[in-house]
Amino acid sequence: SRVRGEFEAWWQGEDGADERVTMTTTTMNDTAPFTWQLPDTVPDETVVSWRVRAVNDAGASAWSSEGAGAPCEFVYDRTRPDAPVVTSSDYPDDDTWTPGVGVRGTFRFTAQAEDIVAFAYEFMGEPPRTADVRPDGSAEIRFVPRKSGRQILSVQAQDRAGNRSARTDYSFLIGEGPAPVARWTLADAAGSRTAAAENGT
Repeated sequence: SRVRGEFEAWWQGEDGADERVTMTTTTMNDTAPFTWQLPDTVPDETVVSWRVRAVNDAGASAWSSEGAGAPCEFVYDRTRPDAPVVTSSDYPDDDTWTPGVGVRGTFRFTAQAEDIVAFAYEFMGEPPRTADVRPDGSAEIRFVPRKSGRQILSVQAQDRAGNRSARTDYSFLIGEGPAPVARWTLADAAGSRTAAAENGT
């Protein structure tokens, strides 16, 4: 059977009256997915209801909202969230040279909005990653520097509508790392079963 999908969406306008938009798709097989790209007139931060029914030359089915059904609802969110706050007591953003290479550090991301579901982050020279948000609106990650110098951590907050915030760039300085506690020269006598270590300098 070949049918068309007839969509209808409505919401309450600023004057309190319902505003409605409709769209009918092209004819396709009844097993095909039917989609509708809503117009730009759909307002932000407003509950929008919608329903759909199948239509052919013989007539139309019941609306999906009729009988045991109900209208589907959503809120259209176009607003980018505020950029997150990034902090670290191990690697502060204050031009202080930190212990550095090989020393694990913890970074904390704090959301500035209530609907944040993830943080997208990336260290310079590293692949992008995401961190899930905890109930208090924060996330913590750990990072082990592999080379000295200035490092930049870029973080964006992502809300449940998929909008991403502006980027927070967190810059910190990585030192050469602590001196080794010991070293092995591998100059032991031939056939030795042990390797002599020297204290670090």
